Amino acid sequence: MAKIGRPTKYSPEVGEVVFNLMDDGLSVVQVARKLNIGRSTLYLWASENPDFMDTFTRAREASEACWEYKFTDMMKDRNVNAPLVKLYFCNRFKWSEQDQAAQEAHAEPKSIQVEIVDARKPD
Repeated sequence: MAKIGRPTKYSPEVGEVVFNLMDDGLSVVQVARKLNIGRSTLYLWASENPDFMDTFTRAREASEACWEYKFTDMMKDRNVNAPLVKLYFCNRFKWSEQDQAAQEAHAEPKSIQVEIVDARKPD
């Protein structure tokens, strides 16, 4: 049975293009836009082509590394909007920061032993 639908734009050379774009910090969505395909197509190609899966995984890591380098430079700049940078990294790379209250909320309950002492003077 013949496959129905548009013919694939995938070729082995696509991996190099994807890696180079993501190495410059582009996201999966931005790469898909540059290639005029849907992001789901990139994931489909990765699931169907083991070589592309490896390249795609390395490309996503390269994109994150690119932004980590930029972030390192941003830490030295007083004019950077730190909350906006934090929001970007949390949303783009699923980074998270657990505060102490959140950690304590998930901590195991502790048993506490209390001794009550009557310190009043006898009458």
